[in-house]
Amino acid sequence: MSPTVSFYTTVLRPDEKLWRTHESLQQEGVSWEHVVTVARDFERVFDFLPKGTENVTALSTPGAGISDGFNAALRQCRGKFLMAANAGDRVLDARPLVAALEQDPALAVAYGDIRAEGRIEEGRIVKARPGPLTRWDWITHAMCFCHGAAMTRSDFHQRYGFYDPQYLLTMDTALYLSAAYAGARMTHVPQVVAEIEGGGVTSHPLARTRENYRAIRQRSPWAIAFPIACKWLLTGGVARGCKLPFSVLRMLMHPNRK
Repeated sequence: MSPTVSFYTTVLRPDEKLWRTHESLQQEGVSWEHVVTVARDFERVFDFLPKGTENVTALSTPGAGISDGFNAALRQCRGKFLMAANAGDRVLDARPLVAALEQDPALAVAYGDIRAEGRIEEGRIVKARPGPLTRWDWITHAMCFCHGAAMTRSDFHQRYGFYDPQYLLTMDTALYLSAAYAGARMTHVPQVVAEIEGGGVTSHPLARTRENYRAIRQRSPWAIAFPIACKWLLTGGVARGCKLPFSVLRMLMHPNRK
């Protein structure tokens, strides 16, 4: 019988973070599977995953980037619902998301709040943007919820697309922005559903700003995309005291360049 939830993970190399995430997936009352793709050192994956269990699938994806790794995992998922589980993060309770999707057949995405982990934000509750979300929410606020706190239906990617490899960091924003433009319904579940590890390169405001700007420019004119990119840069970068590298300054000075 197919599981209720397929959790999917992609890693460069397997390590203790993979085990930390896998261990958190033991969801009471929810049948689940864990699909993992590994770009390097695949022979070590079962040092950090249980071997010989029906609900664990590990795939070797040599040289794959994050998007390609996610997409390879998604094509192996058998669950009614799908949820990303990045290595190092912990799923605390997936049941509220399952319940929301079960109750509303027209809903494409259910997402919750997170508990941040890290030296600066240890234990802080981060609330997602209230739903239902609109295209304008995605354009003006970029990622409206944490990728690791969102659940979709199994046909979500067939309907709205897979992760785009052209985005090295913000493939999640580009994906959900595309789905919002296509009319996907997304709603907020006001409960903490995951604990998210902070401090990675994907959270760097300057890098995220550049890629999110490119995602918006695919559908919006410069007059909309450029001011919003500046807003993200100010709120995300300056608030953290970041210095602007030349590449970002060039983007701001020449916004028509991709």
